[in-house]
Amino acid sequence: MDSTEITIVHRGAPGDVKVIRGSSIRDIAPRALLVEEDGEEVVIPYHRIRAIRIGEDTVWEKRGYRSSP
Repeated sequence: MDSTEITIVHRGAPGDVKVIRGSSIRDIAPRALLVEEDGEEVVIPYHRIRAIRIGEDTVWEKRGYRSSP
């Protein structure tokens, strides 16, 4: 999971997007990812996910969203 990156909507971040490293994912719940950030558990609902990359490959991208290569 070290090479996995998940791009999410995060209001207030530059461009309103944020990249989550796969190594910070603690659990995959039925409706959300549980992520550890700065020692705290954060819930990321799936509808906020825009793209999933593994290494240089985009393995999933929300329809209509264009991530930069």
